[in-house]
Amino acid sequence: MTVKKHDTHHVEGSGHKPGPHAVPHKSRKSSGVPGWMLTATVGVAAVIGAVFIFISEGQQESLPPFERLVEQMNGAVDGAVAPTHAFGGALKVEKTGDDVTVIAEAVPRKICVNASWVLANSGVVMVNGLTPAKISAAGLAGLCAQEGDVATISWTPAKK
Repeated sequence: MTVKKHDTHHVEGSGHKPGPHAVPHKSRKSSGVPGWMLTATVGVAAVIGAVFIFISEGQQESLPPFERLVEQMNGAVDGAVAPTHAFGGALKVEKTGDDVTVIAEAVPRKICVNASWVLANSGVVMVNGLTPAKISAAGLAGLCAQEGDVATISWTPAKK
């Protein structure tokens, strides 16, 4: 029986005879991190990245509602005046000499109390045309409820 050169790699019983250029299969040894571990690491990193992006994009939306009004009123002092505030009421700026007063109309009662509290710490606040003699949560709640479900906040920031 004559053995041809290309028959030297033939596996008995396989029914397949490799071609003349076939190279016998060599087992590969892993020289680094197993594939599943690398895949898991990349997957975890992707999830963490997605969560970070979601959180950073949602931070502005996750502000307490009254903070949105406070930000808009602060922006109005600097000239960024929208015709309406976050709750649909009018937002106006009045200038008298060096003083700037921002007026937010139709502010929901609960928003009025919280926003007035924050604004009072950085200027003079009037609620429904009245300046509270002493700033307190109860006093602001009473002024904000004076005209029903909505109120008007006027705020003159302290001079810098």
